[in-house]
Amino acid sequence: MTRSRVSGWTIATSCALATFILAAPSSAQTEAAAPSAHGGWKISATIGATGTYDDNPFLLSPTKKSELEAPSAGQVTSGKYVNMTSATDLVTLLSGSLEFKGRGISGQTVRVIPRADYELYGQNSERSNLGLRLDLEQDLGHGGRVRARGSYAPSYFAKNYLADAVDGNADLVISSDERVYRPGQYREAELGGDLRFRLVKAAKHHPFGAAIQVGGGYYDRAYDSPFATRDLNGPLLDA
Repeated sequence: MTRSRVSGWTIATSCALATFILAAPSSAQTEAAAPSAHGGWKISATIGATGTYDDNPFLLSPTKKSELEAPSAGQVTSGKYVNMTSATDLVTLLSGSLEFKGRGISGQTVRVIPRADYELYGQNSERSNLGLRLDLEQDLGHGGRVRARGSYAPSYFAKNYLADAVDGNADLVISSDERVYRPGQYREAELGGDLRFRLVKAAKHHPFGAAIQVGGGYYDRAYDSPFATRDLNGPLLDA
C-alpha cells in the first residue's frame, strides 16, 4: 500500500531501492514440486528485510522539525509532539509472502499471493505498522494477465493533529499550552484490479517488447475520532 509524501521522498526512496537490490539475493525462498499436468500446485515462500533512512517521516516543515527536536513547555503540555520522538528515522521493512501457483483457465497459470509487511521504526515506535495484501493473478496467454488485488493496514499513526483549544484564562488569546492535540490514527484499505496485454514480443531481432496495462479500484482511509473529517476515499485509475 502506497502512502503519498510531500517531502523527504527522494532520500527515502533511493535508499530503499538500493537496499532492495542488495538484499534481494539474500531473500530466503523455498519451493515445493512444480504443478503437474493434472493441476498440482507449486508453493513458494519468500522472506526479506530492508532498511531505509527517512529524513522526514512526519512530513514536517523545517521549522516544525526543529520544534519536534526541542519542544517548548506549551507544546509539551498540549501534546503536540507526543509519540513523535525524532524528526528522522531508520525504518526496517520486514516482509513475507507465499505464492501458490497452479493451472487455471485454459490451462494457463494462476497465482494466489498473500503478503504481509511490517514497518519497524527505530525512533518513532508509534509509527510502526502492519500491512496485509492479497493478489490473485490469471495468465491469459500471449503475455496477457488479469489481476485482482486487495490491501489493508489496520492502524497507522500519521502525526498529532489539533483537536481542541480552550481559552482557560479568558484573555481572548489561545496560547500554545491551551491547545489540545490528539493522535491522528487511521486504517486504510484498497481494492482493485488490472488487465495487461502484450503488444510486441521481444525477440532476437528486436530485443525490446511492449505491453499495455489498465486498471482501477477503490481506496478508503478512515481516521479514528475526532478526525473523521480527514477521511479520504474514492476511485483509483491506473494506466
